[in-house]
Amino acid sequence: LIARAEAKGRDYSAAKQVYLEYLKTGPPPYLKGKIQNEIARLERRRQWQSLLAFVADKNIDRAPKIERLKAYLEAHPGGAYKGKAESLLRDLEKKEQAALASAEVRRREREKREWQNLSAMAANSEINVFERIKTLEDYIEQGPPDRYLLAAKAKLKVLREEGERWTRLKNIEKQLKAQLKAGASVFVDNADGTVLDKRTGLTWCLLDSFDELNRCLNFNGAVKYVNNLNTGGHKDWRLPTARELALIYKSKPFFPCSGQRWYWTSEMLGKGMTAKVYIVNSKRDGIFKMDNTSVRNCGTVRAVRK
Repeated sequence: LIARAEAKGRDYSAAKQVYLEYLKTGPPPYLKGKIQNEIARLERRRQWQSLLAFVADKNIDRAPKIERLKAYLEAHPGGAYKGKAESLLRDLEKKEQAALASAEVRRREREKREWQNLSAMAANSEINVFERIKTLEDYIEQGPPDRYLLAAKAKLKVLREEGERWTRLKNIEKQLKAQLKAGASVFVDNADGTVLDKRTGLTWCLLDSFDELNRCLNFNGAVKYVNNLNTGGHKDWRLPTARELALIYKSKPFFPCSGQRWYWTSEMLGKGMTAKVYIVNSKRDGIFKMDNTSVRNCGTVRAVRK
């Protein structure tokens, strides 16, 4: 009987059927017990072989294999295949941990590359500031890692301030260009933030320092401002003389102004902290008076170049 069952090989259902058919003949009790034990042994082998096939299947991920091995060991704590099952489980868990560690490294590298690309985009002034703001907002909305989230929020704050400044300057520029039309016979809009005075050949910045910075400057600050200016792609901007300023603000047609009371000139009286500088007010009254003020006072720059 055992030989007939063994002849079925790994067809455990067929082997089991050999024993079941024999049980139908009513064997003695002692044989019946042995046969039932053999059927149980076949069932354990069938379960083990099924588990081995499942673990060996390359189309199945490691996680469900690990879970099935754990379930097997829990169901058969003292089974004949316990040692082999535990060995398989340890091997799979080791491989899974290594894979997870590798995946974590790849994820961190991917996140780092994404942040580096985003940072470069945020710093690229050739890209519209509002497009950069939208990209950063979308990134933050996705819930990036904490190590990048704070930096992203800081960059977003700076870009929003830049966007507000851009909008403010565009509005001021629009107002000044509207004023400029009244003097179109003399003033030529170069469409690069500069205006040509055809009478003198001088080129003026359309926006003054207060328009640009939203704050006033003492005389030292005024000098630094013109030295760092590159409006229209030019770097040779300077402070105007009193007469140059007087020509555009004390005789018609008047140069546009967004509301500043007076402008610094390049002409100084004395030296050091007690020195004074000639200034020209922007009041369109046709009266040119050589006023002066301390270098420590706060005024505005109307930059000029030849």
